[in-house]
Amino acid sequence: MKPTLIQKGHLGKAIRAKRMALKWTQKDVCYLTGLRQSQISRVEAGGRTSISALSKICDALSLDFRIKRDMKKRSLLSRCLGINN
Repeated sequence: MKPTLIQKGHLGKAIRAKRMALKWTQKDVCYLTGLRQSQISRVEAGGRTSISALSKICDALSLDFRIKRDMKKRSLLSRCLGINN
């Protein structure tokens, strides 16, 4: 399966969509990750967070999270791909 490239600012929407597809609440994700609900909410809203927090969330949701450096744009892009779809 080819990875889906998620552009900056859309990762939170992809995470929320996966969580909703699993019929999980943000509190369910908190339980699995050890993160606070405010952190989960901030990520889903497109706010700033650490790579560590993103990694924990993606692991809990069975998403593969990778960072790719785009040499043309000289910016970081996030890759998030559903493994168990």
